[in-house]
Formats: sequence, C-alpha cells, structure tokens
Amino acid sequence: MARLWDAHLDAIRAHDTAEHLQTEHVLRVLACCAPDTIPKAILNDGDDSHDVTDALELLASYSMITRAGHGNAQTISMHRLFQSVIRNGLDYDDPRQHAARHTVLTGLLRIIPEDPQSNVSGWPTWQLLLPHIDAITRSHREGTEPQELGALLNQAMIFTSAQGRHQHAHDLANRALAISEAAFGPEQPDVAISLGNLAGSFRALGRPGEAVPLEERALAITEAAFGPEHPTVAIRLGNLAASFRALGRPGEAVPLEERALAITEAAFGPEHPTVAIRLGNLAVSFRDLGRPGEAVLLEERALAITEAAFGPEHPDVAIRLGNLAGSFRDLGRPGEAVPLLERALAISEAAFGPEHPDVAIRLGNLAGSFRDLGRPGEAVPLLERALAITEAAFGPEHPDVAIRLGNLAASFRALGRPGEAVPLLERALAITEAAFGPEHPDVATLLGNLAASFRALGRPGEAVPLEERALAITEAAFGPEHPDVATLLGNLAGSFRALGRPGEAVPLEERALAISEAAFGPEHPTVAIRLGNLAVSFRALGRLGEAVLLEERALAISEAAFGPEHPDVATLLGNLAGSFRALGRLGEAVLLEERALAISEAAFGPEHPDVATLLGNLAASFRALGRLGEAVPLLERALAITETVFGPDHLQVKALRQHLSAARNSPCDCGSSKKYKRCHGGYGSSTM
Repeated sequence: MARLWDAHLDAIRAHDTAEHLQTEHVLRVLACCAPDTIPKAILNDGDDSHDVTDALELLASYSMITRAGHGNAQTISMHRLFQSVIRNGLDYDDPRQHAARHTVLTGLLRIIPEDPQSNVSGWPTWQLLLPHIDAITRSHREGTEPQELGALLNQAMIFTSAQGRHQHAHDLANRALAISEAAFGPEQPDVAISLGNLAGSFRALGRPGEAVPLEERALAITEAAFGPEHPTVAIRLGNLAASFRALGRPGEAVPLEERALAITEAAFGPEHPTVAIRLGNLAVSFRDLGRPGEAVLLEERALAITEAAFGPEHPDVAIRLGNLAGSFRDLGRPGEAVPLLERALAISEAAFGPEHPDVAIRLGNLAGSFRDLGRPGEAVPLLERALAITEAAFGPEHPDVAIRLGNLAASFRALGRPGEAVPLLERALAITEAAFGPEHPDVATLLGNLAASFRALGRPGEAVPLEERALAITEAAFGPEHPDVATLLGNLAGSFRALGRPGEAVPLEERALAISEAAFGPEHPTVAIRLGNLAVSFRALGRLGEAVLLEERALAISEAAFGPEHPDVATLLGNLAGSFRALGRLGEAVLLEERALAISEAAFGPEHPDVATLLGNLAASFRALGRLGEAVPLLERALAITETVFGPDHLQVKALRQHLSAARNSPCDCGSSKKYKRCHGGYGSSTM
C-alpha cells in the first residue's frame, strides 16, 4: 500500500505542473479527516472551487477517493488503510502538513452550525462533522494545538453534552482548556470560558464538587479582566450558583444569584431579557429553599419582561411559563399550573414543530401537573408522546429517554399499576448506567424509583438492596450530609417499616432529619417531611406521644412555609389525626380530618385520590366513635372516587370495599342490635 501511495503521488505530481500542489494539498487535507463522508465544503473557502473540483477528479481517477452527492454538498471517502499509510508517511512539522491541518480547522469552523445545543436542524450536520473534529484533534500533538482548535472543541463539547454524551463532552472540554491556557495564558477571559465548560461537564457527570473550584477560578479571571460589574461576571456567578445548588447548598447560591441579578440590571436595565434569566435562576434557588411564594414573584416578573421583549409566542416565554408553573405546583396549586403549561406547550409546538425535544419537556411538565391533580390517566398519553419524541430526536439510549421512561413509570405507579412501571424503570436504569457509569447520582435516583415500585408491589425485600446501593452512590458522589442522602435514608426506612422493622427505620429517619435541618434550617418544609416520616415509625413502635410531638412540629412548619390551605398541611393534619385516633382522642381527630378534607377539596377538587384517602380516614374516626351513619356515606364516596381514578381492581379499591362492608355490617349507632345495612334500608346500586 505504501509503494502504491508513492506511485500515485509521483503520478499526481507529474500529471499537471500547475495543479499538482493543489491536488497534493487536497490529499493531505483528506488525510487529516475521518475516512468517510468528508464534506467537500471543508476544502472550499466558501465557494465551489474549480481547483478543488479538478483535484478531486484527479484523485478519483486514481481510485484514491470515492465521491457521493453533488456540488458543495458532495462528500468524499478514502480507503481506511490507504489513508492510514498516507498519514504515517507525512511529516508532522512539514509546513505543507501544517497548512493541511489549518485548512481542516478553518473549514470546520466555517461550516459548523450555530447554537449546537438548541438548533435541532443543525444536529445532523454536527453528527456528520464530529468524527472529523475528533480526527483533526488527534492529528495535533498535545501542546502544539492552535487556538482555533480550542474554539472548535468548545463548540463540539456543547453539542455532545446536548446529545447526552457527557463523558465525551468532558474529554473535549479538558482538551479545550489545555489549548486555551497554552494559547492565552492562565488569566485570559477565553480561559474562563473553557473553565466554565469543563465545570458544566463535571456537573453533568454528577460531580459538582469538582466544578466549584473551576467556576471560582473562572469568576476570579473574569472579574480581574473586566471588573466586578461586567455582565460576564454575572454569567460566572450564575454557573457557580448552579453547582452550589447541585451540592444541596441553595443558601450559598442565593447571594451569588442576587449579585448576578444586580449586575445585569445595572448593565442592561430592568427590562432586558437577560434580567429575566437571572430572575429565573434566583427563583430556582428560592424553590430549593422551600420558598416558592418568593419564587412566584420573580418568575411573574421574568415572564412579563420576556413577553415584552419578544412577544407572547416566543420560545423563551414558554420557558418562563414552565418555571412559573413549577412554583405553583410547589405551592400546592397545580390547577393554576395547568393553563400555563398548556400555553407553553402550544408555543413550543408552534415555534419548533410537534416533534422537537422542547415539546417533550413541555409535555412532561404538563403531565406532572395532571398527576398532582390526581389525573394520572391523562398524564400517561402525554408522557408516551414525550417518550416517542425524545427517542426519535436522540435515539433510544440517550439519558433524556431515561427521564421520560421514569416519568411514565411514575404515572403508572400513581395509577396503581406498579407492575408496568418496573420494566420502564429497569430500561431507564440500564440507559443511565451505560451513559454515566454505575456510580452516577442519576443512577441512584432510578434505583430509588424502582425500589418504590417494588414496595408498591408488596416486595419491600427487593426494594432494600436497591435503596442501599442508591444511598451508597449518593453518599460517595455528594458526601454524607447532602439533602439527597436524607431522601434516600427516608426511602430505605420506609422499606424497613414495610418489612415490619420500624426499629431499624428510626435511626435512618433521625439521621435524615438531622441532615435536612443542617442543610435547610429547622423551619424548611423538607424538615416537616422528615419529622412526619419519623413519627410514622414511632407510631408503629407504639410511641404515640413522641409521634404527636413530631407531627405537631411538622404541621407548624408547613403552615408557616405554605400557609394554612396547602395540600401538604392537609397531609400532616391527617397524620396527626391518625395519632390522635390511636390515642383514643377521637373528637380531636375528627376536627383535624374535617379540616384536611376541606383543604384537599379546595386545592384539587372533589374527585382527587387524596380526597378519597381523607374521606376514608374521617370515616375511620366516625366508626371508632360509633357514628356509622356518618361513616358509611364517606366510605361510599371514597370508593366511587378511587374506582373512577384507578379502576375496580386497584388495591385501594379493594381495601375500601372491605372497610365499607365492615361498616355496613357493624351494629347500628341508633342503638338497635340490627346491622347498619338492614336498619337503614340498603343502598343504591352505584355504591354497592
């Protein structure tokens, strides 16, 4: 092959004295690329050059290349072995080879599509060019790369990250940073950009702790170069805040976001679209801190700014609508979230078409609100469509596909169909492990979700090892004091309770409580969740007095955080009522349950599954008081709601039927020895 290459090269040089330099240069350029589907546009300086065309015809005549397509859209391929021989025969330091590498670099920079993250129409071109970007990167010795290669790698890193290829993106970002530092020195603003990209790749890989020092260095470089009030400083502050949030430290993110907002307002004025971005980021930190009411105010302002700047149908308006809807959901007001999300979906479909990945995000958010409203049946078709869109856009192994599978599984679980959730979660877990490795925090999340499905199937023994593995992954990734560790401790404790081992659950929940208090402060809504879970274990251990104290504190926290009409307040009222019932304080339990029922009906409407649960709890208290005439209608209504939502074969439906039958056949509270059903004349067929 080497002798054939030499013979061909001699023939090319002898063929045409005026053209042999161009032909040999084209051959050297092609040798710097991947062997297949090399775009002819790389060779042309923006035009369909006759010299390049003639050179390609000559090379094709010697069977050194093959061509496909026409004009500037033509692609060229070389035999892999022949290309390897050519590469090995070239001198790296030869000026002609330097010129060939420069042609490839400038050609790639000229033809890469803009906005590699969001410009979906450019993704096929990126897919075509990425092997050639990798090839030209390999053709440069480390330490000798031109700054143009660093710029190209930064753009390629953004594309590969958008495609879920985060390890590849990380490798590109590492090389780009080394090139930038060598080209500009360690303190130049371009180096800060590369530091930010590398930090972003660490965050995507579930390693935000490694991102923080990079972002702190990028911030210092930018401040030194531009001064502390430059808009680019605001970008660096926002990136650093994002890593603190990922580390479960939103309290440290807030002052950074507030400073970024102040800088941006001072630089651009209070109505600039970039101000809306800063407001949205600050709102995320407030939501993480359990302050969604403050987040709503920021997001409403961000929405108004964006609509005024771009008009009501701009895709950025859809983002703002989605963020505002998220805060309404956190506030227990999913009914207000739905119209915002429906409008966001319509905007995204009109802007991008019905098959765009952003449409899948909007569908998923809307489905989440339907789940919150107790309408998981309406969520399922939205999530199935979102899954189909994401698979078509990214392929079946992209991490975003795993997210869609997980969301669909959650709706199946909410429908009482955990058996259908399990294979979805197993596939999502496999995708995520393949994309990120077995120790990524997203793997831990999916292990926890799969464990929840096993618990719902009555298989808590299978849930425990999954939750133990999820806990180990999260502790290794974030440290033992991260809020996500507390969540997983609570999940593991729930499985121990389901196994009849509440004594083993208590120390886990006590540790979870301590972590949440340290991370968020003693008045955060998450602390109320931890208190409630610990109280459940105390109740199971017969320590009712201790449970009541925890539940009363949890209730006070939730009321202070969300107001007295939030659905979480209703949940905690129901839990406290359960403890009062167990203590024989039935009159107090009834008052709490009646209030909880009123809150849930106002928040979700009269047909929500949570309403059915509270009806059943109130009926239990009435039965314990011997007031069957009041208990039976509540159970009938609870049964009707639950059958409508979940179908006649759901476990909750079967349990309610049993409770209703027991209530109907209990001695009547009128004092008669007759059974309730016979004394009161029976029931309509709709509630039998």
